[in-house]
Amino acid sequence: MPLAVTKPAHEPWRFAVIRYAEPYGLEEDALAAFDKYIEEDIPEPDAAWYALYDWDLLDYAETEEQINS
Repeated sequence: MPLAVTKPAHEPWRFAVIRYAEPYGLEEDALAAFDKYIEEDIPEPDAAWYALYDWDLLDYAETEEQINS
């Protein structure tokens, strides 16, 4: 299963990082990682994925094959 970040189209990536990190009290840490990647000119979707990966906060996404089985 791939790791993924999901968010509504209207939600900014920064808020998605906060939403994923909040249940674990890691908002500041995840946002610091996100901001670090942004400063390195990483696009926001990738920066969010990398930051959440750094803190082991990504969800497993079901693949089309798993959904159809």
